[in-house]
Amino acid sequence: MDKVYNMNTPFCGQHPENQAIYIKASLDSNQIFKCQECILEDTYNKDYLSIKTISKCQDEYIFMNWPPLEDLGILSEIRGAFQYRSDLIKGIEQAFDGLIKEIVDALEQKKKAAMQTVINESVKWDEILKVYNDTAEKKKLKQIIKIEKQNMECKLDDLRCFISEKIQQKQQNTKILQQQLDKIKEYQILQMVDMNLFKHSIVRQLEEFNPLTNKRKNSYEQIDEVKKQLNFLIGNKLNHVRPSFIQQFNNLFDKVSYAFLELQIDDIFTSKPLNYMILIEDEALYIQKIAQQMIKDKENMNIVSQIYEKAMNCNYDQSNLIQVVENIYENIIQIQKDNEDVYGGIYFKYELTKNKKYVVRFRFNDQAGDCFIIGLVSKSSTTYDLNKTHQGKLFCNDNIHYCGNVIQGDLFYEIQKDQVIEMRVDIQAQQIQFLDYPNYQKVNQLNEEYKLNSEETYYIALHFGINEKYKTRIDLIYFQEIDYS
Repeated sequence: MDKVYNMNTPFCGQHPENQAIYIKASLDSNQIFKCQECILEDTYNKDYLSIKTISKCQDEYIFMNWPPLEDLGILSEIRGAFQYRSDLIKGIEQAFDGLIKEIVDALEQKKKAAMQTVINESVKWDEILKVYNDTAEKKKLKQIIKIEKQNMECKLDDLRCFISEKIQQKQQNTKILQQQLDKIKEYQILQMVDMNLFKHSIVRQLEEFNPLTNKRKNSYEQIDEVKKQLNFLIGNKLNHVRPSFIQQFNNLFDKVSYAFLELQIDDIFTSKPLNYMILIEDEALYIQKIAQQMIKDKENMNIVSQIYEKAMNCNYDQSNLIQVVENIYENIIQIQKDNEDVYGGIYFKYELTKNKKYVVRFRFNDQAGDCFIIGLVSKSSTTYDLNKTHQGKLFCNDNIHYCGNVIQGDLFYEIQKDQVIEMRVDIQAQQIQFLDYPNYQKVNQLNEEYKLNSEETYYIALHFGINEKYKTRIDLIYFQEIDYS
């Protein structure tokens, strides 16, 4: 029998002089407490439990031989499962730390590159500053105003002469500085993109991104099969897809293939995919028509981007405070009047001529205020002030002198959030028409006395009045050119 001299210090039953350090977990012997010598003598010691380990172990500790089981391999798998969890947590932490560092580094590089671009452009600003200083002759002015008591009268005469000289040069200096200002405006094509749009895009991707996936779900072999099927659909000859686009698609697919791990792809098609090459003629023509429309939509995207690049502030009142922003994610141009007191206008230096017809759509984001005008200004204009030409439509005011000629329906001028209006331009016919989109139940056009000059070139323009304080944003959402037939 085991001897226990002290309940806190058990001794080995087989070697009474040795303190026990193990418990034998099986009952094939009367001696439960075991010492170090027992380990050496007992050829089967896999059922030994360390007394020290028992006394100190925490809840998460898994013994490899306790409790007694028919299959002790289960305990090994349980311990492995906990180790797997620990390794996974560590892996997630390391992966995200690395990803965060790379993203931060990439953003820092973008910031430095953007700032360097602006710095590189500064030479143009230095040039206008030099011309201004030469014209203003500030050094000479500083020298003249150093008046001392003994030469006061002389200095006053010099000052009068200098001021008189500058007054005589007023017209010449105005021309010089205006030329420099016109030059600098040509370079003012850089502006900050809307970082919120970029941020929201990233946030949306993060919301959809799941760094953990179920190992039982789609394998990468299955994803490759999806890729093949999509290539089959996109690359069909009837679609007339450029090989370069297919290559771009495959490159992008490879970059985001992780997203398809969550996609249920056991059965993609409701039935066997159609072979477009054997479609009957009507169906083939229908598909071709859709493809042509997609090409037109892409062309519209390119034109909208070109129009944005030619955005200019008018040169009257506070026009420079009106902002024009390109939303590349929605392919629209946003014209923003963020200051309640701003009065002025903007125009797009994209030439509209009699050789084509044009369709432009604008979307409103609120009820705005009294009042603003959308229309055209002549390329030969000196101020591009749409308010003075009446060649546009006045909104938020029922003034009939701005496109007040009602062709169909009634005069419309009130606006609301998400409302869309369509502007049709036909310079050869000397007309601008405004329609309620998409119903086309109301048509208002230019009054007879304000018709366009068919030999002129025009720019799209917007003018914001200040009869009352208001903020607003107007979106240019669609632009189409139609060859004159």
